[in-house]
Formats: sequence, C-alpha cells, structure tokens
Amino acid sequence: MSVAVFQLPPNSSGSQVNGVTAVIGGATVVTPAGVIADGIAPGSNIASVNSPISGVAVRLFELAVSSAPVDGQKATYSAAVTGLLPTAAASTGLVILTGSATKTVRLTHVLISASIATTAVYIDWQVAKYSAAATGGTSTAMTAVPYDSNSAAATASAASYTGAGPTLGTLVGVIANAKMIAPVTATPAISNIIEFNFGNRPAGAPVLRGIAQQIAITANSVTFGTAPNIDITLEWTEE
Repeated sequence: MSVAVFQLPPNSSGSQVNGVTAVIGGATVVTPAGVIADGIAPGSNIASVNSPISGVAVRLFELAVSSAPVDGQKATYSAAVTGLLPTAAASTGLVILTGSATKTVRLTHVLISASIATTAVYIDWQVAKYSAAATGGTSTAMTAVPYDSNSAAATASAASYTGAGPTLGTLVGVIANAKMIAPVTATPAISNIIEFNFGNRPAGAPVLRGIAQQIAITANSVTFGTAPNIDITLEWTEE
C-alpha cells in the first residue's frame, strides 16, 4: 500500500485529492483519503472526479462548508408577562405578537405556566396565526428585551390582554397546541409548563410579515375558573 495524489478536473493544478493505493485482485485501486481545497468558497460544488476504480465517478460536494453555531446570529428579542389576570371566562388572545413594518419576524419560543385560585382546571393552549390584526380589548405593552445590547430596538411588538380580551382577526390556522392542568394557586403542586420551540429543526419558524399579521396565545375557549394567574414568555428574531 502506498500514498498517491490525483488531480481534480477541470483544473490542471491546485486542488488535489490525496489517496491510498492498494492492489486488490491484481488491480491497483486508489481510495480518496483526504481533500486539499485551494480557494473554494463556502457552498461551492466541485466537478465530478473520475477515480481509477473502474471509471466510477466520485462526486465531491461543498468541501468548504459554512457553519453556524448553536447560538444564533440573528437579532433576538424576548418579552414576558408575569401574573396575567384575565377574567374567568376570557380565553381569547391573552398575548399577541404583532409583526413589523420593516423586518421579517420569526417566532422561536413560547413558554406558558398558570395556576387558578380555587379549583384546578385543564387549559388547551394554542399558538395561532392571524392575517388581520385583532381589535378592541384592554392591552398592556410588553417590554421587548434584546439579547444583544448591540441589536437595534425591536420593531415587532408584544402585548398582553386583561378583561374580556380582544376580538381576534382572520385566522390563518393553529400552529401548535397542548393541554395543561393549572393547579390551585398557593397549594403545593407540580406545576405544568407548556413550551413550544420553533425553527430548531430543519423546519422553519412561524413568520410574520407586516403589521397586519399576528400570532396569538389563546386558551381555545376554555373557562379558566376563579382568578387565573398566568405567566407567558415569547421569543422572536428580526432580520
């Protein structure tokens, strides 16, 4: 067995493939052992290489790969409400994220926890997208906190609603839902936490384009019971 180098077509010099030669059944076989890439931009493809193994075409893809760390590089923001107190029957939009007039907004994370004053209750939490903005209701702006102090101020906006809640706009569809049992407030219990994560797989995250598009956190018409106490956190990116 010995070391060999063969040239990558269509170049006459420069990019080469290191190989190891061995005699198998009387034939000399070269097996690629490594790649030397000279000046290949990230995302580039290299032409097929004809190896000496019975004319088999070996395809080499993207020798220089651009990679992103787990810690993303997009401008990221979070907004949270603690101790939200909607009315007992209010299960319309409790928190609404409104898109931006200048940026593309992607929802990446939703975190929800809740308790009830007297009797535990099952809540069907939903993350739903709307193509028209909600109207009415008593809202409080949620502070959008940038993860990086170098990021510009958020252009998307988040708001929480008390009382009967707003009238929601045109429903595009429910993106995700999950059931929770909300325990009695001030009673020792294992508190359920509902968490939705988007964009951390090959699938994309829900996108808002323009200020008419919204994503609402709702309770799917469930009656909360007496004095619900709810915490909700949203996370999104802008680009």
